[in-house]
Amino acid sequence: MSNKRISLEAKEILQGLFQGSTQQSKALRGSKSLAESDLIAVFSEITNRLNIEEDLREKGKLNVLLVKFCQLHPILITEYCAFMENAAESTIMPASVPNLIILTKDTPFKSTADLILAKWSKSSNKMLAKAANDKL
Repeated sequence: MSNKRISLEAKEILQGLFQGSTQQSKALRGSKSLAESDLIAVFSEITNRLNIEEDLREKGKLNVLLVKFCQLHPILITEYCAFMENAAESTIMPASVPNLIILTKDTPFKSTADLILAKWSKSSNKMLAKAANDKL
């Protein structure tokens, strides 16, 4: 975990998020009481782990966790869009396409998502490009 300022409660929730499904569900529920700064710090830690994870199965689990966390905290959709827009396309999983659509549906960020999808549709990552083209 990085040395960013993060409350003890947020640290405990973060630990729970990376444990089994029961602990993760409890941590997700507990995250509802976090301050915005802690939510952003937890989001940042999840994305940091996502960036360094090499195992595709674990990367997939982290993607699901990130989406669940953002669904629970819509204030983070801006952060999610920025993360997806700036992530190396070679590291983006095709499942990120429907996740982006789900998170931005009926929000002011749908146009941002459409721009990201258009960018991904031209990606050299063929699986990502196909997934994005299928949704455009």
